[in-house]
Parts: sequence; structure tokens; C-alpha cells
Amino acid sequence: MGSRGCMLPRAVRLEPGRLRGRLRVPGSKSHAHRAVLLALLAQGESLVAHAPLGDDVDATIEAAVRLGAEAAVESVEGGVGDEALPLGEEGEE
Repeated sequence: MGSRGCMLPRAVRLEPGRLRGRLRVPGSKSHAHRAVLLALLAQGESLVAHAPLGDDVDATIEAAVRLGAEAAVESVEGGVGDEALPLGEEGEE
């Protein structure tokens, strides 16, 4: 922090563009929580891949299930620690 006190986040302006390629970002528990919550808002099935699982992420998934989502943890390609959490509305195919 230093002598400048509390630093406020600066604004970042992004212009729309065409994205190409693939990016794999290491899993983060905070990202996993957000992804589960966003999946609840999405229509259809969502797949949260490479989510690091733990008690707190499990609790978020349990909350999603209590709100009506169906959730399953499955293994995906890529090695140890690569889990996928498919989430969708109950009864949806």
C-alpha cells in the first residue's frame, strides 16, 4: 500500500474485436464460484471445466442444486485436477 493510501482500481476500456485462438487459465476457486452462479442465470446446460474443487466450491454447487439446478462432477481430459461441473435446469436435456 505504501504512503499513497488505498489505491482505487483504474478503469480499463476495451474495444470490441474478433478473438482467435485458445486460452487456458489456471483454475481459481473464486472463478469457480462465479461460474456456478453465472451458470444458474444461463439458459440450457453450462460446463465449468478445470474448476478446483473444495468444501467452499462444493457448498456453492449445493446451493445451486437447492435453487433447482442439476449438477454432476465428472473428469475431463487434461490430467489430475481437471474437473467439469455441468449445470442446467432440472429436467432439461
